[in-house]
Amino acid sequence: MAALITQIQQQSGNPQGTPPGANIPQAVPLQPALKLDTKVSIPQFDGSINPEDLDSWIRALDAYFTFQPHLTQEQQITLAVVHMSEQA
Repeated sequence: MAALITQIQQQSGNPQGTPPGANIPQAVPLQPALKLDTKVSIPQFDGSINPEDLDSWIRALDAYFTFQPHLTQEQQITLAVVHMSEQA
């Protein structure tokens, strides 16, 4: 009987003395997600009366705040005001 067990272990690639599961490949650590090192900034609004300029600035603000989800609405307003020129 011992000879039969030894023969099965040798045929299965599990030599005598090797614990079951020892030949199972270990998990490969996952690579971190792609990290983008980009900088998004808020453009200065100069107070232009052109509605397209205002819309463009508001879209830029929306894009910036999308990348900064931790900001409160009050902080967002403060940042927007800081990026307005004196004429705005």
